[in-house]
Amino acid sequence: MAIIPWRFHDRRELLPSELERLKIRNPIKHHLFPQQPSLARWFKQKGINIHEHTMVVEREVHDRIHRGRQGGAWNAAWREFRRSHDSATEAQIWEHALKLVSRFELAGPLVPYHWQIGPQPVPRNAK
Repeated sequence: MAIIPWRFHDRRELLPSELERLKIRNPIKHHLFPQQPSLARWFKQKGINIHEHTMVVEREVHDRIHRGRQGGAWNAAWREFRRSHDSATEAQIWEHALKLVSRFELAGPLVPYHWQIGPQPVPRNAK
């Protein structure tokens, strides 16, 4: 994924997706691919950097899908997928990730883990 520096970003209108992101209350970055060590190793073997693929969601949503033991229902769904699809391709893993996003009713911008979220400076033209 290429990162393109955007100069003069305060001189443009906010995109609809950026406006929507500002509406997320109490945001947190949710790893689409769990950090649980055994799963993280498997994703790495499959060519997936788990920290490059997070979704900004509300903390309450994150707590709901991870409630319980060993990462909750989200991680359990991934453990089951790995058990039944250990030789899955990267494309099949992505397909499963999108199915889980739908199943768990997640919505939010996709960003790398290292990106800053939360209160952002409001551009002058957004008042």
